[in-house]
Order: sequence, then structure tokens, then C-alpha cells
Amino acid sequence: MVPTATKMTTSSAGDKRELAFVAYGPVARHHQADLVLQDSSSSDASAVVFYLSSPINAKPPKIVLPTVVEDKMKAAAGRKEPACLRGRVLVALKLRVDLPVHFIYEKIVKNSDLKPQQSRFRIPNNGVPVLRKILTPKDLDSANLLHMRASKRRRPRQKPEPNNGAAEEGHGGRKKMKGRVHNGLPVKLVDFIAGAKELQLSRWDSGEVTIIKGTGYLDFIQRCSLKENDVVEIWAFKQHAIHHFGKKMCDESLLHVLIVKKDHQKQCDYSRLYNQHVPGFITQAEQLKAKGVDEILLISVNDPFVMKAWAKTYPENKHVKFLADGVGTYTKALGLELDLSEKGLGIRSRRFALLADNLKVTVANIEEGGQFTISGAEEILKAL
Repeated sequence: MVPTATKMTTSSAGDKRELAFVAYGPVARHHQADLVLQDSSSSDASAVVFYLSSPINAKPPKIVLPTVVEDKMKAAAGRKEPACLRGRVLVALKLRVDLPVHFIYEKIVKNSDLKPQQSRFRIPNNGVPVLRKILTPKDLDSANLLHMRASKRRRPRQKPEPNNGAAEEGHGGRKKMKGRVHNGLPVKLVDFIAGAKELQLSRWDSGEVTIIKGTGYLDFIQRCSLKENDVVEIWAFKQHAIHHFGKKMCDESLLHVLIVKKDHQKQCDYSRLYNQHVPGFITQAEQLKAKGVDEILLISVNDPFVMKAWAKTYPENKHVKFLADGVGTYTKALGLELDLSEKGLGIRSRRFALLADNLKVTVANIEEGGQFTISGAEEILKAL
């Protein structure tokens, strides 16, 4: 609504003066106040009456987020979304279940996606235009996707001329040109088995390829159980912040890139999406060790057989020791026991992370309820 004001002329004791009337709203009120100050400085102004109408007794309309319609669950090229994507995966990721989900492309996993020397997942060029439509200009710039050059046919490399002992330069005595460095756009790579991992999306100018890379990529991709020549579908979704009369309805999220093996479309092992507690300490164990941590101990109120089986689900683990607190003696001594008898689970443990120095606890990050906000490996790294 544009702030407007109506001026009326009335008489009082035989003297004409202007009456200021504000129609509605604080913006209009400030606008009219400026007019009043200007009018009061005129020579013929005598008195000003400032009148506000009584407030309207009305409530803002309720906002209702759109619901998912079956037809909208079918993406481009006739692809149907993974069966448990909305009911389970988006919920586990704490995203709206009605998000637009985009099919990016189908690709065959190459050896270069898996081997340590490369350590990146390549997005097929045919899928990049769809990906660009999801991102804001700022996101595109971070990923080096804002201004894409047309693909050029590469010229064959020429054999370099002898340098004859000259100072080291590029091929043929020319200076080497350094490519533009891109840190990339923060994204989350998601897999039904491995969970979610924050990495970076970037386009390399030199090879004109778009890739997902970053610290911990190799460990994550190994947990995805992908093999060379596996056929995977790539999906993407991003939640944008929604405000309603100043109230935040949902937060902005990172771009999520979901990889689904075609033969796993009907499966949905999404449990690790709910719990990134243990994987975080496994993938960042080297960083913890580098900062002086001697032992990383995982303690759970469970029997040794369960703990041994649990440890085997992380074949990449080299440093985290899985320990059983069978009847909760140690957990009770810490005062961190959790009684779940009503749910048939007996005495369990609250989620926590402790940092101890010479048997003295220096950091105690203890979660409330089922939350996972302060007890991750990242928080311990910050405290070191």
C-alpha cells in the first residue's frame, strides 16, 4: 500500500487551518509527519491537528505452504522421484516436504569419480543447465557458473621446443598461465546409505567441467558403496527462506545434490541421514589427531556384540574405538543416563561429546532431547 494523506480545510473560531489526516499505517504516518513539518514552516500556518484513524481490527491472513500434488512429483523427462524422498529423506534433512525437486541427469559412475587421485564427482554437462535454474546469481558466481563460456574444441598439444638451459617457463618457452582459483559453492551431497556431507560445487575453466569436491569427499563416496559403471540418477533441491509478516516460516538451505543408484530406487536406507554423529568423528579423525587428540572413544549403552557389528558398518574407520557400556555403569556415573523404559528401550544414554585432558573434562557438549547441534566433531575441533 502506498502511503497517502488527505488534507482537509475546516474552520475554528473564524480561522481557516489545514487538518492533516493519515489514512493508514506507520509508513504513512512518518510520511505525513514530514509534510506537517514542511507546512508548519509556512507563513500562513496557524495550528496543525494530527488525526489518526482508529486501528483496523483485523488479523493477517494465514499462510499455507503448498502441498505436494501427485502430478508434481514427476520430474522432467518422465522421471519419478525416489519413493521415500519426501516422506523420509527431506524430513531427515529438516527441509520442507513440498520442495521442488529437480532431476539433473543420469550418469555412469567413472573410475575418476572414485579414485583418490581425482577426489571429485563430476556433474554431466547436459545436467548443468537444470542446476543453474535452481541457484541464485550469487550462488552461480560462487560456483563459477554465472558466466559460462561456450565449449571450444581443444587443440592437440604441440611438442615443446628445447629450452637450452633457459629459465623454467611454460611449454615452448612461454610463461605458464594459472587458472582462476574457485573455492566453490557450499553444497550437501546426499546418499541413502552414506547420509549427507557438506562439500563444494565448482566449474573448472580449464577442463570446462562441473564437479563436487572437498575435504572428506573420498571417505564419503566410499560409504556410498558406488562402483565403477554403476548407473546413478542425480537429483537436486534447495530450500529458500520464507517470511510471513516478519515471521520466518523456514530457513534458507544449502543446495542438496542427491545420488541414487538405479537399482536402489525402491530402497530407502535413510537412517544415517538422521545421525551424522559417528560419521563426523570418523571422517575428521585425522584432523582431531593432528590437534593432539590421543584417543577417540565411542561409548554406547549396549552389549559388545552390537558394538562390534556397528563398527563393521564403517570399514573406512581407522581411529574411532567402539566401546560397550553394557548396563550403563559409566553413563550413570557421568549423570547422562536416559530412561526410555516407557518405549521399551530401558536405560540409555543422552547424546554428548566430552573432551578430557589428563582425566579432567575440559569440554562437555550435552544435547537436549534428540537434538544434534553441539556434540559433533566440528564443535570439538573448534574447542581444541
